[in-house]
Amino acid sequence: GYAKEMSDEYKAAEQAMLTDEVAKADVVITTALIPGRKAPVLIPEAMVAGMKRGSVIVDMASVNGGNVVGTVDGQKVTTKNGVSILGYSDLPSRLPTAASQLFGRNQANFLLSVGPQTTGTKGEFVVDYEDPAVRGMLVVDGGKLTWPAPPYEPPPAPKQATVEVEEEEIDPQVAINEKVQGDATALTAVAALTIGVGLASGGDVSNAALFGAFCLASFAGQQAVWGVAPALHSPLMAVTNAVSGLTALGGAALLDPSDPIPHTPAQFLGAFAVAVSAINIAGGFRVTDAMLQLFRREGDPEPPLSYFAAPVGLAAIATLGAAATDPTSVLPDVVAGAAATACVAGIGGLASQDTARYGNAAAVAGVGLAVVATFAHVIQASPGDLGGVLSLGALLAAGGAGGYVVAGGVGPAELPQTVAAFHSLVGIAAVATAVGEFLAHAEELGVGGGVAAVLAAVVGGVTFSGSIVAYAKLAGLTSSSPLAKNDLINGALLVGALGTGALAVSQGVTMAPALAASGALSAVLGYFLVSSIGGADMPVVI
Repeated sequence: GYAKEMSDEYKAAEQAMLTDEVAKADVVITTALIPGRKAPVLIPEAMVAGMKRGSVIVDMASVNGGNVVGTVDGQKVTTKNGVSILGYSDLPSRLPTAASQLFGRNQANFLLSVGPQTTGTKGEFVVDYEDPAVRGMLVVDGGKLTWPAPPYEPPPAPKQATVEVEEEEIDPQVAINEKVQGDATALTAVAALTIGVGLASGGDVSNAALFGAFCLASFAGQQAVWGVAPALHSPLMAVTNAVSGLTALGGAALLDPSDPIPHTPAQFLGAFAVAVSAINIAGGFRVTDAMLQLFRREGDPEPPLSYFAAPVGLAAIATLGAAATDPTSVLPDVVAGAAATACVAGIGGLASQDTARYGNAAAVAGVGLAVVATFAHVIQASPGDLGGVLSLGALLAAGGAGGYVVAGGVGPAELPQTVAAFHSLVGIAAVATAVGEFLAHAEELGVGGGVAAVLAAVVGGVTFSGSIVAYAKLAGLTSSSPLAKNDLINGALLVGALGTGALAVSQGVTMAPALAASGALSAVLGYFLVSSIGGADMPVVI
C-alpha cells in the first residue's frame, strides 16, 4: 500500500517488459496497492492469454479490485487457456496448512527417492548410492560409517563443435581512404556554406562577425557537452535550458533605456521576452540544483559555493561603476565576454559528478554577469536616467521570483517536465524578440541579421510548442503514445515557415506579420514533430 501511480510512459515500458516475462513465467505474484484507490491493473487479459497452460497467478491485491484482469476476490478462477488466478484475500490463514503439506510432501518424496522409486523393486527398500542427494546425506548403512561421501564428480562437459569463422581482411589503407573521403566531403559542404555566407554578405563586415561568433559558439558548445557523463544528462538538460534564458538580453535591447514604460509593439514584445526569460533562468537553475542534490550521498561534504560570490560581486560592482562614470567604457563588453566563457565552462563542468556543482555555480555566475553587463549598457545609453534600469530590474525580478517559487514546489519525480515547461518560455521569448527586433530595426538588420531573425522565429516556435507537448506527456496530461509521423505535412510546414520568414526579410518592416506567421507555422511544426515521439524519449527531445 505504499505505491503511487506512475506516468503513462512508465506504464507503457512496464507493459512491454511484463509481456515477455509473464509469458515465460510459471508463477506470477502481484502485490501493487495504492492507498485509498483501486489497485492498478498490471496484467491485462491479453497478457494472461499468452501464459502457458497450468500457470498460476497469485493476485494479492484482489481486495481492492486486483492487479490482474479476471481476478475475483476470494475465489480461484481458471481461464480458457488453463491459467489459474488466485484472488484469495485470506492467504495468511491458508499458509499454515499449505506449509505443513509442503514440508510433509518434501519429506515423503525424499524417503521414497532413497530406494523404492529408484530401484523399481516393489516392497524393497534399498539405498541408491548413485543418487548424489541420497549419498551426500547417508551417514551409516548396515553398521558401517559411510560419511563423508566421496567428492561429487560432475559428468564431463559435452564437446563443443568448433566452428571456424573466416574473418574478412580489410586493407588498412582502404579503410583510412574511406574515412578521409567522408571527412573531406563534409568539410567541402562546410566550405561551400562559408563561401555562400561571405558572398551573400556583400560589404557588410557585421555579417562576418556574426557568422564568426556563431561558429565559435557552436564549437565551444559541442566541446563542452561532448564530455558530459550520461548519468548527468538530466542536470545538463536543466542547466543548458537555464542558460538559454539569456533570450532576456535580446528583449532588453528592445526597451527604451530612458523610459520605464513600453510604448511601441517592439518594446512590449521586449518586455514580455525579458519577463518570461527570467522565469526560465531562476526556475531552471533551481531545478538544476535540485537534480544535482539527488546525486548526493549522506555524509558527502557540501562545497561552500557562496565563496564565489566575492569575485562575481567584484566584477559586477566594477562593471556598473565604470558604466555610471564613463559612458564610453568597454568594461561591460569585456565582462560580457567573460560571462559567455563562464556559461560554457558551467556546461562543461557537468562532465563529472565531482565538478557538477561547480559547473552549475559557474553557469549562474555567467548568466548573472551577462545581466549585469546588460544593465551597464542601459546605464551608458541614458546617463543619469534610471528609468530604463528600474524597468528592466522590475521585469527580471518579477519573472525570476515567479520561476524560483514554482521550481521550489516541484518534487523529484516532476523535475523533467518542469524543465520542459520552463523551456517553452525560452521558445516564445525567442519568437517575441525576433519579431520585436524586426519591427524596430528591419532596415538595419542586413542579410545576417535578417537570417538570424528568421532562424530565431523558426527555432523558437518549434521549441515553444514542442516543449509544451513534452511537458504534457511527461506530466501524464496526455497519452505518451506517439502519433503517426507525416513527413509531407512536416515538410510543408517547414517550407512555409522559412518562406514567410524570407518574405519578411525581403520586403522589410511592412511584412513583419509574415515573420510572426513564420513563428506560428513553426509552432505547429513543433507540435507535430514532438507528438510523433513516444513519451519515454521526451527528456531527449527537451
